Amino acid sequence: MTQTPTISTHRDAPVVDIVSHRQLAEESTVAEVSEHLHRAVARAICFMRDNLAEPITADEIARTALFSKYHFTRVFQRVTGDSPGRYLTELRFERARELLLSTDLKVVDISYEVGFASVGTFSTRFRERTGVSPSAFRQHFRTTAPRTVYERLPVRSKVA
Repeated sequence: MTQTPTISTHRDAPVVDIVSHRQLAEESTVAEVSEHLHRAVARAICFMRDNLAEPITADEIARTALFSKYHFTRVFQRVTGDSPGRYLTELRFERARELLLSTDLKVVDISYEVGFASVGTFSTRFRERTGVSPSAFRQHFRTTAPRTVYERLPVRSKVA
């Protein structure tokens, strides 16, 4: 005759409490780790934004987040969905579009301002993303009614 286990007895209660506390501790640790990783990625993104004009290496970005390059790359990818390099490139092109629309800076100056050493490379990559040169982008969107500018901005692509 087999005995069916009872749901809980007074003697089992401390074990259940220990398991519950352990689960809560593990869940809270996971939340703390997740928050720590998000803060590290946020620090790295701030560093990227603050240094768009500079040649930034993956090692420098990882150091800002206080991780090794390889671990940071995995963490960054998991948190943002992009590699640090692609994310930095997108930040640079977002800033370039802002500068083209809001300033009278020359394209060459904007390319340096967003971290490109060559205006040719900047123009080629800008055209690949938007379908038009930086100058044509500026001219087109400056002549467009202000309320529709953002509706007509080219879609961000994931080209590195």
